[in-house]
Amino acid sequence: MSYLWDFGIVLRYLPLLVNGVLVTLAFTFGTIFLGLVLGLAIGMARLSRLRLIGVPLMLFVELFRCTPPLVQLVWFYYALPVILGIQIPGPVAATMVLSFYVSSFYSEI
Repeated sequence: MSYLWDFGIVLRYLPLLVNGVLVTLAFTFGTIFLGLVLGLAIGMARLSRLRLIGVPLMLFVELFRCTPPLVQLVWFYYALPVILGIQIPGPVAATMVLSFYVSSFYSEI
């Protein structure tokens, strides 16, 4: 007995799937680029001998490197608006979190 695959449902939602892939690629390349720029700046600033610069950047790197991105997303999207009193849109929060996460690794490299 063989199974007959029906891709009619998938083909019906193909524009939605293509849009999802494009948004994913935009987030991927955008956060890699922003993370690279920020990571380079953090890495260069951490070479400074001033502890006033080095210590906060070290804390930033350790905070974002050692916590899971999902926890960071929850904090940026739900907790920071309550603490700071400002609303952060979902795509902005995701871009910030993923850029900070990537930059913390790039700054160590």
